[in-house]
Amino acid sequence: MKEVFSNHLLQFIDSVDILEERTFKDVVEIIGKYLEKTLDIDYMNVMRVTNDGMNAFGQSLYDIKRNQTITLSDKMRDAGQMPFSFQERTKLWITSITEEKKLLDEENYKDWWCGVENIPPYKDFDGQSTRKTSILIPLMHDFRTNELIGVINFESEKYIEPTKVAQETLLNLAKVVSKAMRLQRIRSQFHETTKGSISRLTKELDELDTFKLTKPKLFLGYPDKSEDDVMGCLKSVIDDNYSKDILLSDWKDNPQPKEITKEIFDEIYQSQYGIYYFSEIDNSDTPYAYIDNKNVIFEAGFHKGRSNSAPNCLVIREKDSEDIFFDLYTFNRIEVPRDKSGKLRSEMFRKSLKEALDKMLM
Repeated sequence: MKEVFSNHLLQFIDSVDILEERTFKDVVEIIGKYLEKTLDIDYMNVMRVTNDGMNAFGQSLYDIKRNQTITLSDKMRDAGQMPFSFQERTKLWITSITEEKKLLDEENYKDWWCGVENIPPYKDFDGQSTRKTSILIPLMHDFRTNELIGVINFESEKYIEPTKVAQETLLNLAKVVSKAMRLQRIRSQFHETTKGSISRLTKELDELDTFKLTKPKLFLGYPDKSEDDVMGCLKSVIDDNYSKDILLSDWKDNPQPKEITKEIFDEIYQSQYGIYYFSEIDNSDTPYAYIDNKNVIFEAGFHKGRSNSAPNCLVIREKDSEDIFFDLYTFNRIEVPRDKSGKLRSEMFRKSLKEALDKMLM
């Protein structure tokens, strides 16, 4: 009867997209049970590359059965026949020279597959010293034929000479293990990528500035001695054009604040946008009609500093004012337009204000 089970395994593995570690080991176990029945194989083990490098130098092999790592080096003969097969990129069908001798007692071996000579000594890793046959096949990446991804080992207590069907079957099973190993690697990489994405999202959420999906707040900061014509025009523009899109936070709307400073800064922290009218009437002997209110400057600085959100702040100043602080140059600013008599040019102010708010709130 023609051997078909390895073809069934190939069809199965071709239908799979990713593989869990446990499922990968299940596939290896199924192959081991199958070969125990058909080829008297009583031991099977897989070693796989543990890093992303494609060359043997500097690589390590992870031994699945013994749960240990072997680092590849120039002294591969000391590590056993599995690493030797991997490093030499050669399949081996090893027996003693004579049928009676066990591998552990032999100094020279016969390779039935490729005729390789000077094979390293057999190492008894699992406490069984009675093995007479050891078959090793390097595992290659299907799509990149020069890439080694591991090596597989089959052993038997019987002296087994190869047949053509046995060799073809073992090569098919090596292909199954090779693809299963790659699918498990894909799953592991996918898992690590997903973990990394979740970690980045968590960090982003932790660092996320207060941003409500409800109507955003716009904080309005201004001094007690601000010009009524500017404030009236400002609130009118907001009411006429943005009342549906923003929630205006005016600190004077709270008639009896318990802690005015704390409540103002709580409002600023919860506001995505801010308008700060710096100027107040100057009744001192300075050459300017207006000075910048230090409290309002501080509020604007706090708004910017909490999230580096200067683009979300608009500063309004009177033209006849002292020089602005250098640190405030990064803010969007507009000057209050007045005629020679000091009267507000309301239409010009409304236009420039709306343009600035459209840009900030877009």
